[in-house]
Amino acid sequence: MQLNDICIHESIFFIHEFRATVFSCFFLCSWVFDRVLPIFFAFFDIPPHLEDSRKKSMNIGLRFLLGVMLLYCFPTSGQQSKSQTDLEYAKSLTFREITTIIGQVSEDTTMVKAYIGVYVDKAIREKEVFEEAHGYTLLSSYEKDEQSKLNLLDKAISLTLKQDSKFFPMLPYFYKGNYYLEKEQYTKSLENFIEALKHSRTKNNLSYQYAAKHNIAIIKGEIGYYQEALEIFKECLDFEKNRENFNPYAYSEILYFLSKNSIRLGLIDSAKAHITEGLSRTKSIYPMLYNKISLEEANFYLHKKDFERARNSVKRVLKNLETSSASKDDRTKILALYYLGRIEEKSGNLSQAAKEYLAMDSISNDTGLKPAEIRNGYVFLINSLTDENKKYQIVNKTLLFDSIISQNGMDVSARIFKVFDTPELLNKKEELINSLNADKKRNKKTIIAILSLLLVLGIVLYFQISNKLKLKQKFEALIVEDEINSISSSKSDEKKSNVRAEKIPETIVNHIMEGLKKFEIEKGFLNNNITSKSLAILLDTNVKYLSIVINDYKSKSFSNYLKDLRINYAIKELRVNKKLRNQYSVEGIAKEMGFNTSESFSKAFKNKTGLNPSYYIKQLTKKEE
Repeated sequence: MQLNDICIHESIFFIHEFRATVFSCFFLCSWVFDRVLPIFFAFFDIPPHLEDSRKKSMNIGLRFLLGVMLLYCFPTSGQQSKSQTDLEYAKSLTFREITTIIGQVSEDTTMVKAYIGVYVDKAIREKEVFEEAHGYTLLSSYEKDEQSKLNLLDKAISLTLKQDSKFFPMLPYFYKGNYYLEKEQYTKSLENFIEALKHSRTKNNLSYQYAAKHNIAIIKGEIGYYQEALEIFKECLDFEKNRENFNPYAYSEILYFLSKNSIRLGLIDSAKAHITEGLSRTKSIYPMLYNKISLEEANFYLHKKDFERARNSVKRVLKNLETSSASKDDRTKILALYYLGRIEEKSGNLSQAAKEYLAMDSISNDTGLKPAEIRNGYVFLINSLTDENKKYQIVNKTLLFDSIISQNGMDVSARIFKVFDTPELLNKKEELINSLNADKKRNKKTIIAILSLLLVLGIVLYFQISNKLKLKQKFEALIVEDEINSISSSKSDEKKSNVRAEKIPETIVNHIMEGLKKFEIEKGFLNNNITSKSLAILLDTNVKYLSIVINDYKSKSFSNYLKDLRINYAIKELRVNKKLRNQYSVEGIAKEMGFNTSESFSKAFKNKTGLNPSYYIKQLTKKEE
């Protein structure tokens, strides 16, 4: 533990007193390791989302130190005065002393909550806002009721929202973000991490800023924005390399996420470099993280079709899970069995693949964990199982699986519906129901339940088809409109000026209009750096005159004028330019059209046409075929 870390940790926990002893800091750290890991990580400039591997790998050494200190710093339990653990006596103690007692009774949840109550009451009585917020944050980690847990964190936030602190309200925001992240509620998690980032910037806390960015990048990767996640992780890696107090775990974890997102983007060679460095840094030190990187190594070899090496990497992970301190990592075990099934499937050993996928499903059922990657395993089982009852169960699981992922904001259609999309899955389900009904009569209640499910699914399917038809109609109308505009290119959107434009000399108006015409013909709007000021200079006029003329003669603001020119050009160019359509990504097309980001381009395109650029391109390609 670095001296700076100790100073930071103590400064927030014990605001009113000089923190004289190293023991109190270590003892409190042990308690936080057990109960409020995300807060501990935040204090030590470690991204709050880190998993149990950090906790388990450090806990043994930390507790050894604590045990030695207890022998020297405190009497044995038989020698302790009863008043030291008495709640009434605790009311006269300092915040530090109450926290020390909480550490002593950390295994007794009832007593811990009672002492935290004393801590909070003291803070309220003495009007110590940060101590009160700290108490609510600690208490939330012992609260079993989820709404009560969130209410306590919200109270800590509201107390410190407008207060001057280096650590609040970021800590409760981090804690809420982690709470929702663990439940895979990515939208709510993202909202809290963004708030933590905003306040970290306001308070100029660089470590917290990168902790928030780290978490946001994790969410982006989980919902399919691999490129954006990759860029943020690269930025975080640079920060970790150059920071004064180098954090080897945080650095290694970033290598893991870099390798994971690189593989999903097809950047296999880059992924291999991150995997190699990550394995060398985590072996024998961080077993859980080592296992995760090993699975990415297996995924790398799977892409290379080196099945033997891929199989060895996964088996190494499974062996580690049986023997190491990482044996409780059920999520990694599920993924390991999935990859083992994937390897067997790709190498042609289909019966063994089915066994691995069934083992994966068994653990997933027991734990309730359903990583997004494992869906392909269920698809394989649907297509390979001969037992109709088992197949029916797997189909139901897959439908539920899809529903959960869709609700979490994942790009389901692009990421996991490639092999077995929803309409096919619904047809398969109907066939299985008919087959099962032929084998066994079902009672009335079961039939009603099935019919109800099919009715709901039918309604959902109807709306999906209806939406597709509407999009198709919009596309056809857009093509017709673009073709008409191409034939009558001389069509003008100009109108007679109003009183504002009439105040400008006619010669100047004509000069500006001629300049705009030339600007449009020469496609000056494709320059992404063009502004009203730069265009005014180009047309030898001023911004005020230019804005008035565009508003009056083009019936739109300058920014909308540029957007319309760019989108109209994009509609036409995508229709006639195969190279632009087939070889450029949406981001690349956006750059070509003068937009700075793919998001701004997509939004402008959607506002203008009612369609997403990707859908428009896809339909153009289909039409051409």
